[in-house]
Amino acid sequence: MKRVLLSLAVLAAASVISADASLDATSKAERRGRSLFVHQWTAGDRLASGDGLGPRYNADSCVACHNQGGLGGGGGIEANVLRIAAPGGEADVLHHHGVSDGYAAWRQQKVLEAMPGNSRNIGSAERRNTPALFGAGVIDAIPDEVIAANARSAPSSVRGKVNLDEDGRVLRFGWKGDIASLEDFVEQACAMELGLGTVNHPAPKSPFEQGDETESAVDMTPEQVVDLVAFVSSLPAPESKVGHPGKEHFDEVGCNSCHTQDLGPAKGVFSDLAVHDMGAALAGRGGAYGRSTPAIAANDNAWRTPPLWGVASSAPYMHDGRARDLYEAIRLHGGQAEQSARAFGALPAEKQRELQAFLLTLEAPRVE
Repeated sequence: MKRVLLSLAVLAAASVISADASLDATSKAERRGRSLFVHQWTAGDRLASGDGLGPRYNADSCVACHNQGGLGGGGGIEANVLRIAAPGGEADVLHHHGVSDGYAAWRQQKVLEAMPGNSRNIGSAERRNTPALFGAGVIDAIPDEVIAANARSAPSSVRGKVNLDEDGRVLRFGWKGDIASLEDFVEQACAMELGLGTVNHPAPKSPFEQGDETESAVDMTPEQVVDLVAFVSSLPAPESKVGHPGKEHFDEVGCNSCHTQDLGPAKGVFSDLAVHDMGAALAGRGGAYGRSTPAIAANDNAWRTPPLWGVASSAPYMHDGRARDLYEAIRLHGGQAEQSARAFGALPAEKQRELQAFLLTLEAPRVE
């Protein structure tokens, strides 16, 4: 009996040691990932296995754009990129960084269109705003069926579409809902925004260059990608204060039809992670940043419902940052969301202020 008890005690101790070792390994990966997130990359960087930063890039670090409310937050208007898509929306071929306002974006686009040979190389040029990464690990962990079942349960007039990739995975990240996993999202961001190619995602080349469409160098090792994903996955989900009186008005006008409060383990996410037709006024090219399907590329009006947790700390709003505040963002909703936008406009001014006040309680978790 004593031998049995001793054996059980040894097994229990070994289990605790194993668990502690696993937790320690995870925390070490997160710490290494944090260092990569804040690292200011350079050409020929000592941390890169290839040529390092660029030669085409939007910023020299992750935190340069993801910083509102702390590490991992969204980016201000200065972090917007001008996305240039190849004809047909089949590939992102170049990003330009730092467009400060709508007029500057328009002027920069006209300059690009006027460059020799652009009629052959450029399909469109559009702005994209930097999304917040808080709670990304929680979103990554939502079972596919939870997202699909939630979409099926929505009223037909506002029912969103759940995009799937060629492997049948639910595409849940990206403005167009065209990326399936947090790992894919992080790798593509490294390649597109920093010019740091990975094994799965080579860095893009300029559309004005001849030859292959991508750089072949691998700048980030698989181990570095794992660490960076571990850090981004560890970013906490913002806490939602749903007891605010403005939440009643939020539900009253139908915002909750698409901005679902809870989605599986993502409590207070305020998103169905499905894509919705937002009307022609908000049209934008898709299917370029992630693993696309013809349906994604073809529907310019469709956008994924952005999570509202942390929304108070992530201005400007909409996919291109055209809305400076939440009032403007709500009024710009069209397509399937037009009825809710009109219902908001019909609310008494006091109720409109209370609804916005509720949204302003959804703050970022302030990661240092």
